[in-house]
Amino acid sequence: MMQIPYFRNINTVKCDRCELRYPKREGNCPHCSELSENEVYELKARIEQEASGTRNLGLTMLLIAGIALVVLFVVASSE
Repeated sequence: MMQIPYFRNINTVKCDRCELRYPKREGNCPHCSELSENEVYELKARIEQEASGTRNLGLTMLLIAGIALVVLFVVASSE
């Protein structure tokens, strides 16, 4: 899961196993410390699927905004 470094809390660490962030004060990763390797694999797959959906939504919104700008430009230039 890719995170923007500027918004990363400096009081967190990235888990080597599941790649999620958790507070430094926690001894173990609360996301995966009690999961088997297969369950960690499923967790990572689910997180990637959710991130993919978010990326697709962002691209769709960008496309809609681009079309709206083109339409506004055409309407404004025809007046």
